Amino acid sequence: MFEAKGKFIPLDFQVCFPSLEGGVNMALAQPFSLAKIINVMFHMGAFKAQGEDSLQLVFYQSQWAKVGQSMFQLINMFLNSSKIK
Repeated sequence: MFEAKGKFIPLDFQVCFPSLEGGVNMALAQPFSLAKIINVMFHMGAFKAQGEDSLQLVFYQSQWAKVGQSMFQLINMFLNSSKIK
């Protein structure tokens, strides 16, 4: 950004932040599927840090049959809007 003598050199943001090519941008815009959310939920460490509800992921993994649909809706709501109502 600066030379040794303090002269300003503009930063080329296209080099620092390249644009997404081809189908990558379209793939990122697709809605999250139940299968992908299940895959992530069951590949995370079950005893990692607690959430705000004081429950570790092992609870949701072991009770997925009961809470899975609600969790899917909640996770999708957050991922699509960045808000939880």
